[in-house]
Amino acid sequence: MFVSIRLICVGYLKEENCISSYRVFLKEMKHLDEYRALLAAGCEYPTSICGKSLKAMLNEYGNMIVSGKYHLFVSSFCVTCSLCYMYAIFCYYLR
Repeated sequence: MFVSIRLICVGYLKEENCISSYRVFLKEMKHLDEYRALLAAGCEYPTSICGKSLKAMLNEYGNMIVSGKYHLFVSSFCVTCSLCYMYAIFCYYLR
């Protein structure tokens, strides 16, 4: 689960073109060894959760809070999907 959070952070840094921060984060984050190995092999691993980037999640979460529909945001995910569940928990703690 925590690797997924790290990966969406990597994706955010890359999406925002923060190349120096992206490289430092990859280098210093000890739990991203597998991701670094895939990059070195020329493979790209998804840096999103349920197809959503960190920026998209935060935008969606903000829109739901503003519209008063947070309960719909959380209940729209299948509980059996651990990534979706983690996404809902992640967003819960952001509020």
